[in-house]
Amino acid sequence: MKIEDIEFEESCNACPESYKLMYENNEIGFMRLRWGILELTAGKYVSIFSQTESNIYVWEHNFEDEWKGMFNSDDECKEYQQICAEKLIQYYNGK
Repeated sequence: MKIEDIEFEESCNACPESYKLMYENNEIGFMRLRWGILELTAGKYVSIFSQTESNIYVWEHNFEDEWKGMFNSDDECKEYQQICAEKLIQYYNGK
């Protein structure tokens, strides 16, 4: 899926549902839905166990369902991908 020139490459399709965000074949961010929290980070995603600072938190959304690890529909996924694309563009543009 491509939104705002950002390609969303699914890296896991089930709990947690996650995507690498690519721009011109470079990883520029990561989106993950786990434990009811949608997280957006900038930079190259290394690992949740990494001690490096390559994952810069940009935005977070808390869902009411604390067990939510997947989007309920393609439409819901596209809605939040659009939001994440806009937030990441704002981050890189310094806004």
